[in-house]
Amino acid sequence: LMEGISYEVCSLAGHFKLNNLIIFWDNNGITIDGKTSLTWSEDVKMRFKAFNFQVYSVNDVNNLEELEKTIKLALSTTEKPKFIEVRSIIGYGTKNKMGSEKAHGEPLGIEEIEYARKFFNWNYEPFEVPEEVLNWTRRKIDEGKKLESDWNKLLNDYFKNFPEMKEKYEIFINKKIPQYITEKLKSIGKFKGEVATRNAFGKALETIWEDLDFLIGGSADLSTSNKTYVPKLGDFLAENPIGRNIHFGVREHGMGAIVNGISLYNLRAFCGTFLIFSDYMKPSIRLSAFMRLPVIYIFTHDSIGLGEDGPTHQPIEQLAGLRAIPNLIILRPADANETIKAFEFAINYKEGPIALILTRQNVPVIENLNVDNLIYGAYVVIEEENPDVIIFASGSEVYPSLKASEILKQNNIKVKLVNVVSFELFRKQSEEYKNYILRKDLKNVLRVSVEALSGFGWEEFVGLDGLKICMETFGKSAPYKVLFDHFGFTPQKIVNKILQAIKDKIK
Repeated sequence: LMEGISYEVCSLAGHFKLNNLIIFWDNNGITIDGKTSLTWSEDVKMRFKAFNFQVYSVNDVNNLEELEKTIKLALSTTEKPKFIEVRSIIGYGTKNKMGSEKAHGEPLGIEEIEYARKFFNWNYEPFEVPEEVLNWTRRKIDEGKKLESDWNKLLNDYFKNFPEMKEKYEIFINKKIPQYITEKLKSIGKFKGEVATRNAFGKALETIWEDLDFLIGGSADLSTSNKTYVPKLGDFLAENPIGRNIHFGVREHGMGAIVNGISLYNLRAFCGTFLIFSDYMKPSIRLSAFMRLPVIYIFTHDSIGLGEDGPTHQPIEQLAGLRAIPNLIILRPADANETIKAFEFAINYKEGPIALILTRQNVPVIENLNVDNLIYGAYVVIEEENPDVIIFASGSEVYPSLKASEILKQNNIKVKLVNVVSFELFRKQSEEYKNYILRKDLKNVLRVSVEALSGFGWEEFVGLDGLKICMETFGKSAPYKVLFDHFGFTPQKIVNKILQAIKDKIK
């Protein structure tokens, strides 16, 4: 309860009056470094009263009657979440480690264990389970089987009376995306002109969210910026628990933990914030990846392209850090049409979390971009036989790279342009496909990566001697077109860097 996340999530739980939540606080007064009084003196129970929790205390954890009585009392409270302080002594029953941090951070040891055996009059061998305990657990297994059987009978009877609900139920339980959802996304049509990829995502979410009863989510006080808000689905509030727009407030870490919990409870959850603030929720993202929970993260304002908010809000190293997390799939679409495909892929993906990396600024729609190739992680946009240069670009930098390729062609330089939507999906492809994209058989080709973020990790595509057109400093505050010119992400600036690299290579 010292950690900041406990404030974030408990504040929200009290505000939403989550009356099915009971928190047990094991108050033993000890941390790994020693007594909690070294670093802690606040009135925790008063803090939880301020959170709008019903607060209870049990003075001795070994008093099972008092503990059971308090739990029953808490369960009878229906209007707010519950907090139960349970006082205990760490290492209780040991000779020298009782009430000490040594019982927390190190093994008890044989002598202490033998002392505890005598203290508790425990005469069983290690790993021997008393027969009384075994019989109790076996009874509970049988009781559980009967409860499940009764429930299944009730469910089947319900489906007989309401057959139209069976498909809805199966979709809800299995998180199966019906084919008509894909068709609805296609009905959005092809975008034209210039569209911010966050706006394309917002359009996709608005189009299908109402049809996916199991999908719920929101943003950390940035819903209008992240495009995660659909008014007709209502706000999740204490007085409106069926609302599906969750306002998490400025609580990124807590938001990440909450959507993990929702996902563990067999719903599909998503959440959004600026990419820069993904740092605040990294432990929660790591856990969703560790548990392979199909959470969808929406990270907008994905580069220096966000403009005037400046270097405090412009992500540099964040995407490289996210790409380093195992089991996390990252999609950075090149334009609005590819964003729709990325969202379709995300809602169908169940093997772990996915992060959509989206722009604030408008991005030109690329004609004839085969977005169905997104599933390969990286695919060819322009291909010339025996290229002099292979450009690997991502997200909003694909279009200027495309224009740079056209200028290079006018200079008799043959270019292969690859759209790298996802490092992670690309790694899943066959060796044959990866060789086709990377063309490691070509020894004299210049390999170039273009991304308006840190270049860390692009060695996977360009090698150690490739050219990385990337951010090597923090950003600045200016309109995004000024910034792209200043930091070298316009078509001509990309061309200039490539031509210089070719000259250096010849030398």
